[in-house]
Amino acid sequence: MLTRAARGEEDAVDAVGAVATCLARGVAGLVHVHDPDVVVLGGLARGLRASPAFDEAYERALMAFRRADPVPVLDAVHGDDGALRGAAALALDHATSPEGLAEICGD
Repeated sequence: MLTRAARGEEDAVDAVGAVATCLARGVAGLVHVHDPDVVVLGGLARGLRASPAFDEAYERALMAFRRADPVPVLDAVHGDDGALRGAAALALDHATSPEGLAEICGD
């Protein structure tokens, strides 16, 4: 669908815009709850974020009194490997923590 929308096919542009709007509203809701400094989207969400509908809906859904500027929404830099890299980082963090080292050493 994203490919068809990029070619300018009207039905695909409309569909992608509708889904991007829903994603943006959901992200804005999560921003309100978690108050992050940045939001990073990967996978299919990267293509949806490129839709003009995303930025418009995201900024409309944010509460203006919370922050002067909207929390930035960025594309993930690791592409489809992001989840795997994140899991590896968590495993390494655990293995090198005092608790993880104690498990390895049998303490």
